[in-house]
Amino acid sequence: MTNPDSCAWCQRSPAKVGHALQKCGRCKMLYYCQKVCQEADWKHHKEECRIISQTGTIPPNAFMRALITSLKPALVDEVNASSVDTITYLKTSITKLQDISISGPFYPLDAIVEQIKGRLTEEVCFTGLANFEKDLGTSGIASLQEIKVALPEGLHMTIEVCRMKNPEVAAFLRRSPPNAPRPVYTVCAHIPDPTLPDLSPQHWGGSFMPLFDAEVLGTFLEKKAANECGREVVKKWKESEPGRKGVYTIGQDGMMAGRLIVPDGRTYQIVSVRMDDGRKKYSDGRTGC
Repeated sequence: MTNPDSCAWCQRSPAKVGHALQKCGRCKMLYYCQKVCQEADWKHHKEECRIISQTGTIPPNAFMRALITSLKPALVDEVNASSVDTITYLKTSITKLQDISISGPFYPLDAIVEQIKGRLTEEVCFTGLANFEKDLGTSGIASLQEIKVALPEGLHMTIEVCRMKNPEVAAFLRRSPPNAPRPVYTVCAHIPDPTLPDLSPQHWGGSFMPLFDAEVLGTFLEKKAANECGREVVKKWKESEPGRKGVYTIGQDGMMAGRLIVPDGRTYQIVSVRMDDGRKKYSDGRTGC
């Protein structure tokens, strides 16, 4: 599942760190170059580690994490959170609904503050908004990793701050005038709820597709480069999952969408390219600079 030549967290090779990588002592599947990296990755690896150890079955998000490690730029640790080469995404998930969405990229880091406040206001979570503003005043934005708030009807929402090192995109966003369009192309991977019979709305009855997980795989300035990344994702999925069919199409907007299909016809994983022009998105569908 994972590459013994690359740390699951920082992606450094044995040659770069000067010694062999060590396996996770519990599941024996992931490799790390040092204890610091293993501890940093634990919040992502904890649940999949439990499943692998207890059942011997590799959950679908573990395959996707391994793919992400091989494709996307190096993860940004807390020390470099404010680096000029860092772009930021917000990954928002709501429990029970399996509603997972990814917004961004945002640059500079402070740009996420307005987005987080807007989402908390949209969900009528004023206690969470007050706590967020209080934390900003005491700790600042650089150390923020995630926000967890309670919603009505027993739901809970988590907003995770996902930082990626991408000098090319960061430089482009930095040079762009504040109110000018700033189009970039993001490659995202999604794992649908495995209990879904298919992906048509009548089967899941909502405005969003229930997801098991979602991640950003890469961000590009050119549509062509993003499409190539998406096609490479489908190819790697097929290679890592024998017996499953990988297909992709190019839409009218020129952006690719692909999926991995299991033998019974269900979609197992989805990859798609989207364009973000840097305009604000409002809850009623309006956009603006």
